[in-house]
Amino acid sequence: MISSLKTMGTALGLEKKADEVISKLETAYKDAKNKLEQKDIDFNYIEAIDLSTKDTASLYLFTDTSLHTAILEKIGFKNLYKPDKFEEYGQTNINVENLVGLDKHNLIFIADKESNVFNSNLISKDVLNNLGFYANNKIYYIGKNASPFGPLSTLTFVDTVVERFTNNE
Repeated sequence: MISSLKTMGTALGLEKKADEVISKLETAYKDAKNKLEQKDIDFNYIEAIDLSTKDTASLYLFTDTSLHTAILEKIGFKNLYKPDKFEEYGQTNINVENLVGLDKHNLIFIADKESNVFNSNLISKDVLNNLGFYANNKIYYIGKNASPFGPLSTLTFVDTVVERFTNNE
């Protein structure tokens, strides 16, 4: 994103404005990391987005090539999900069964707490109760509209993640 901001700044003759935006992002990352480090937080995580329908459970896990992961790393997090193959778009479509073995730490979940696949009838309670992050209240819901695409959205994304982890909502 930084290189895109610089390129757009140059193309539009707004290099100074681009530098200001980049500086604001870097300051926000530093402040967020400092705030999180003051808490006793497990920085290991996986991140998923819920794209389920009323009939089908569908989750995507974010990989190291995603913008989400790049931003979360800047504030101290470590993505534990490593796909078997390169994922061009930074995410892998998975089934709930694929979460087994990845469930010992935090799940950053792009979904609303009240309305998501874990609250539907698509997954049995036996399966859910055997997922560590579900059983141990380590799911951090950041809302179904969470998006780090663009500098303002990135700031909102970072603020939301920090808020959820520092208040454990």
